Amino acid sequence: MKFSESWLRSFCNPDWTSEQLADRLTMAGLEVEELSSFAPAFTGVVVAEVLGITRHPDADKLNVCEVQTGSGIRSIVCGAPNVAPGIKVPCALPGAVLPGGFEIKPVKMRGVQSDGMLCSARELGLSEDHSGLLLLEPEARVGQDIRQAMSWTKKSSRSSSRPTWRIVSGFSALRARLRRCRAQNCTPGRLILCWSASKTVCRSGFQLLTCVGASPGA
Repeated sequence: MKFSESWLRSFCNPDWTSEQLADRLTMAGLEVEELSSFAPAFTGVVVAEVLGITRHPDADKLNVCEVQTGSGIRSIVCGAPNVAPGIKVPCALPGAVLPGGFEIKPVKMRGVQSDGMLCSARELGLSEDHSGLLLLEPEARVGQDIRQAMSWTKKSSRSSSRPTWRIVSGFSALRARLRRCRAQNCTPGRLILCWSASKTVCRSGFQLLTCVGASPGA
């Protein structure tokens, strides 16, 4: 099973590095097989906001976009169908290198200067989706490196023979016990699904428990 470290930290966030977290989970019986970057290698991509668009004077399917990149306003030609004023998207600045070694340079597209490229998920190597631009959250900070904005730090790949740890509440609860803290999304009274190793309450071995959080002395 693969999962995002930032997703796991939304449940319990101890002050451990990625490597320390992986080591402690492994020592607790949950083998972490690898830590790897969520996104492939690329540089020079930031959060940008589309301020306005006008139709390309010589191409029906292209738009000329005025884009705020944090370091200034750039004019970028874009053919994505979902481009619109007000959206925030990844922008590869001139000099950026995308997956596959593709370098972004200022170019003229049908006679109009384009200083960068607005990116889809496929252009960043995140998926095969090339239907439109990758839309970011409205709260994303313009000019911020896209990896930081999206928390694309590391992902963990783990394996375990016990089904317990395939339930997020149970996994974050174990981590909370290791750190002696309460799982952030495990509120008292909440019902969670847990694996029972000693008592089988149903054919699958799962049972419903009431979450009380991790006690300080657990």
